[in-house]
Amino acid sequence: MDFCVACCMGKSHQFPSQSSFTNYNHPLQLFYDFWGPSHVQSSMGYKYYVSFVDAYSRYTWVYVLKHKSETLTIFKQFKTFVKLQPNHYIKELQIV
Repeated sequence: MDFCVACCMGKSHQFPSQSSFTNYNHPLQLFYDFWGPSHVQSSMGYKYYVSFVDAYSRYTWVYVLKHKSETLTIFKQFKTFVKLQPNHYIKELQIV
């Protein structure tokens, strides 16, 4: 039985991808950035969130936002926080 390649690709749930073999040698080298909106608004009126995940340690910082437009302000505050850490700085930010 022959399979149509286009049909198989159309029915696949996820495209195959290669595993990453990148090693991170110290904290704060790469951050993953995730954000909302969340499905449910909090009692304080927060609907969005932004989190920063350190690729080396998997340590996560989560900030809640009432408006999506607050994201840049939060990132600037977070960047200032990272600059205060000795011998560390943000090398890359990957928005997912």
